[in-house]
Amino acid sequence: MKELTLVLKYPQAARQWRNWANSEWKIDFRHDLGKATRCTISYAVAELQYFLERSLPEMKTVVSETIPPAGPYIELEISGNDFTGAFELKSSGEGIKVIGHGRNGLLNGCYELLRIQGWRWLEPGVYGECAPENPTLDFLKTN
Repeated sequence: MKELTLVLKYPQAARQWRNWANSEWKIDFRHDLGKATRCTISYAVAELQYFLERSLPEMKTVVSETIPPAGPYIELEISGNDFTGAFELKSSGEGIKVIGHGRNGLLNGCYELLRIQGWRWLEPGVYGECAPENPTLDFLKTN
């Protein structure tokens, strides 16, 4: 089974990311930027894992605090606190780095990766999703 690493650079991310992704109700997003950032990055990991494993069932996603020595990966980072939704996709070795200029930017960058793979959303919910017809990991080589 092929493996894709989702890189979340927080100590204990491999064990805690699910808890962080679902902790929005515990966080004051205006005053605790550190926890807000960690929650958003973890939520982005959950979204990537959900959609990538649905479109590529032969692939397993794992979460790590570090870039793997070999194999494809997606590294996630939030830089700054910009509210414009801007992001960058940077190819790096066998993977890609998604840099969000603020929390909204990171989510936009992750959804753009999924769009490049072929995902489309017509409306919220499962019935509004259009899965890619021929999914691959080629979208990791966007630059």
